[in-house]
This record gives sequence, structure tokens and C-alpha cells, in this order.
Amino acid sequence: MLEKVYITLAKVLIALIIPLAVFFATPPARAERPILNPEIGNYPDGSTSSSSEKEKRKNFEVIVEGQRASPAWSQGHHFANASFWRLDPGNREVLLWYNATHRDPEGWENQELELELEEGITSFLQLDVLVSAARERGRGSWREKGMGLEARIAPQKNYGAWPLNPVLYLEYTMLKDAPSRMETTLLLGGKILEGWYGVMNGFMELEPGEGELPEYGFSAATSLEVKSLPGLSGGVESRLEFEEEIELQNGGEEREHEGELMLGPSLSYSVPRTDLRFTACVLFSAWGESFSIEPVLVGSYDF
Repeated sequence: MLEKVYITLAKVLIALIIPLAVFFATPPARAERPILNPEIGNYPDGSTSSSSEKEKRKNFEVIVEGQRASPAWSQGHHFANASFWRLDPGNREVLLWYNATHRDPEGWENQELELELEEGITSFLQLDVLVSAARERGRGSWREKGMGLEARIAPQKNYGAWPLNPVLYLEYTMLKDAPSRMETTLLLGGKILEGWYGVMNGFMELEPGEGELPEYGFSAATSLEVKSLPGLSGGVESRLEFEEEIELQNGGEEREHEGELMLGPSLSYSVPRTDLRFTACVLFSAWGESFSIEPVLVGSYDF
């Protein structure tokens, strides 16, 4: 019963996000503060300048106070397993994700498709909505998996105002055949050197409910632009994830921690003179109970 309430509430919120996003998408007007106009000689306080001073001042200057545009590389997804910063107000991005998991000796466990719409609402807030479908091992057809709402909250107005540009990422996913999931992630990152970028995420995921234990971990990614091929960048991505389990032994409870480290190469290509971007990454298990492979493909369009 509670799950139906969550799903109904999510549908209402999704229906409201689109008109609200359109309403708030336009960035606030920038405040202009006029300074001396050499042709008129007027100051903001109403006083005038002398003729000699007007002779010296040949350029009219206006100071514009407002939000600075974020660097182009920070707008959109350039990594498959790590996120960074937020979209500027009015910027939008639609993404199509594909990922799969292969574990030995079971083989391919599942495949997943996800469609996501992201929009920068204000300088402090980005909102996303997503729907997903899955194809599990043993089932021949794709089925609806669930839907979700995401928010990115930036404590600073402009990129670069704080070291590592911290952003709080919140996600609530309602699954059709499984309990809902909540995720909290801290996004960090920035430019290391010219054309070289790095991103770090610390996350915790849990199922709301009594007795559920969280999953937590870290992900990191770095990429370097290929100067000879405009729009192409290559790098490395990683994810370290821990899961806590409770086992009953000798009449008592004992907690065990299981971990897995995934590591692999990634490529990102922004098609010149378009707003299309394609990202691919393949993670291999470097540490864990069994060998696994996770390919991820992402196609995105900025508008």
C-alpha cells in the first residue's frame, strides 16, 4: 500500500516538474551598476565630472553583477560512473544509458536502459527525472523497472567559488518489483591541469525500512583531452563499493562487510558543431569475491 502511495506521489511530482522547470529556467536578470559616462559626465549619485576628466575617460564602463557561466566541460556528463557539478540555469540535457553486468560463472546477469532528463533550475539547484527498463537473466523480454527523481544542490553560486566545487546529490528511485531506493552522494572535482580533469564521489544507498543496512562507497574518474582530435578525451574510472550483511551465528548477530573494486578505461566524444556526446566505459573487477565486467554506454544531447 505504501509503495502505491510513493508511486502516485512521484507521478504528481514529475507532472509538476516540467512546468516549474520552464518557469524557473530563465536565469535571473543581471543587475547593472552604471559608472561614469564620459559623454554625459554623470555619476550614479548625480554629480558631474569636469571637462578635463571627461577628456581622459574615453571608454564607457558598466559593471555587470550576476552569475558567471560554468566551464563548458562541467556542463553535462563526461564520465559513465561518476558525476560532477550541476547544470547552469536554463541548460538542459537528455541522456540514454545502457549498462550490463557479467559475473563468473553465472554469465550476464542483467541489462538496463535508462532515459533521463536534467535541467538547471537555479544557480543552486538542478532537478532530474528518469525512467528505466531492465532485462534480467532468464527473461527474454525487457520490462519496466521503475522511475526516479534526482536533485543536485550546490551551496555556492559560481563554479570555482569553493575548492573542489562540492555538490550534494539526492536520488529517490521507485522500483516496480523491489523496494524503493534512496541515495545520497557528495560530488567533488575540478581541473587538474589544462585539459586534464578529475572527479570524486562518495555515496551511500539504502532501502527505506526497518533493519535495512546501507551500501556505501567511492567512485573516481579522470580524463585527458586529446589535442590532435577535438572533442575526444580518454581516461580511467573506478568504483569501490561495500555492502554490510548480518548473519546469525551461535545465537547472536555478526556483521560482515563485503567489498568490490572495479577499474577500467573510458572514452568520451563530443561531436563537433553539435550538442551530441557519447561516453563509453568498461569496468573490470580488481578485487572482490568473483570476476565481473560492467560495460556502460551513454548518449547525451544538450539543449
